[in-house]
Amino acid sequence: MYGCIDDSVLDLAMEPEQTARDLFVAITNLFQANQETRAVILGQEFHSMTQGDLSIDAYAQRMKHTADALRDVGHTVSEPQLVLNLLRGLNPRFANTADIIANAAVLPSFISAHNTLRLKELRLANDAKVSSDTALTAVAPSTTSATTACTSPSCRSSPSGTNPNRSGWGGAAARAAMVGVEATTAVAATTSSHPRRPRASWAGVPAPASSRLVLGSA
Repeated sequence: MYGCIDDSVLDLAMEPEQTARDLFVAITNLFQANQETRAVILGQEFHSMTQGDLSIDAYAQRMKHTADALRDVGHTVSEPQLVLNLLRGLNPRFANTADIIANAAVLPSFISAHNTLRLKELRLANDAKVSSDTALTAVAPSTTSATTACTSPSCRSSPSGTNPNRSGWGGAAARAAMVGVEATTAVAATTSSHPRRPRASWAGVPAPASSRLVLGSA
C-alpha cells in the first residue's frame, strides 16, 4: 500500500501507530474533504459552460472532465443530462444540428452526439474553404480583363490636336525654342539701348581712334 501512494499524500495522512485501514480512511477523507462546496462550484461551472471559440473535441472533453469531477464528489451526472448540457452550450452555427439531436425519438449517447457534431464541424470548415476558393477564382478574371482594357488603344493618350496641354518631346522642344527666342530678343534690346564704352588699356592709354569712330558710328 505504501508503494502505490505518493509521498506527499503519505506525509499528510500518516500517523504514528496507524493501521492500514486507518491510513485508507485518512486518505479518503483527504480527497473527499469539502465535497458539498466543491460540488456547488463544479455544478455551476458545468451548467454555465459554453463552447465559444473551442472546437467540438475540446468543448466535449472539457464538459466530460467536469462531469467526472462531479461524480468524484458524489454528484453523478446522468447521460441524458450530459448530452443536453452539451447541446445547450453549442456555438450558434451548430443550432440546426443541435435541434436534430435533441428532437430524436431516442436521445443519443454522449459519444454519438459528439461524433455528429464533429462531422458537422468538418462540413462547415470544408464549405468555408470552397467559398473562399470560388471568390478568388471570380476575382482573377475581372483583374485580367481590366488589365487588358488598359492596354487597348482606347486607354492610350489622345492626339495632340485634342489635348493641347499634354506633355511630350515635341511640346517640350517647342517651348524651349520659344524661351530661347525671347531671351535673345531681350538681350539685343538691352545692348542697343545701352552701348558699351571703349575699354581702357592696361597702361592707361585711351583706346585707338578707330575704335572710337566705330563705336561712334554705331
